[in-house]
Amino acid sequence: RIQYDNNTDKMHFRTSGSDRLTIDSSGRVGIGTTGPIGHLEIIGEDGTVSGTPDADARELVLRNDHRAGISIIAGEGTGDTSNVIFGSTSDMNGASLNYEFNAKLFRMQSQHPSSELSLASANNVEAVRIDTSQRVGIGTSSPSQKLEVSAGNIMISGSGGAGVIFKGTGDGSNKNALYFKNASNTEKFRIIHDPSANGTNDLQFKANANSVSVMTMLQSGDVGLGISPDEALHIKNTEAVIKLEDSAHTGAGYIDFD
Repeated sequence: RIQYDNNTDKMHFRTSGSDRLTIDSSGRVGIGTTGPIGHLEIIGEDGTVSGTPDADARELVLRNDHRAGISIIAGEGTGDTSNVIFGSTSDMNGASLNYEFNAKLFRMQSQHPSSELSLASANNVEAVRIDTSQRVGIGTSSPSQKLEVSAGNIMISGSGGAGVIFKGTGDGSNKNALYFKNASNTEKFRIIHDPSANGTNDLQFKANANSVSVMTMLQSGDVGLGISPDEALHIKNTEAVIKLEDSAHTGAGYIDFD
């Protein structure tokens, strides 16, 4: 049954004596409701819930007094994806969410070459930024490295033990390192693996922007201070190389051979 209500200026579509679809005087369409607020508003089988939808998202409103959702179901062949597309007048596919069953892959992606991705929490406070070079920033919106963490610490834990792995390339050209810099981004110390990239796999501690070699450790266990060692302990310096001093400064330090 189709009925026009002159008093409310609404068009009603009814079956079994109940309103199924309503079009109001503003052209808003309600399914399961006679008073839609969204341009298209659908009420689920568990009934409506109160509240006014956000003004930025009134084109489609779904309400259900239990779980509510939208199903986007695609085929299972290669390249068959379920999609949500975000765009504008000049960019009809600016970003998208899609899932491909065949690849078992869910994607959150931008389609514009200048777009970045931001994740926020706590009332839109940005937590993570991925820039156009795929660099990831945590606590910063302009990461300078593949991963940059600002204003915080990193903790790695695990019940079976945890660690950080540095893996070089097969040709030995990639020298793994830890860099220590001050607030002005000036390097003060570094710990570097295979600094000569010659496959010796030595470990060096360097200071003063990589200009001073403080300590070198070889795979054999030999340790060098100021030099690459050729003995178990090899020390080289222009001044006195070892100074022993007791903590109370009351006497000379000593080495006891027992």
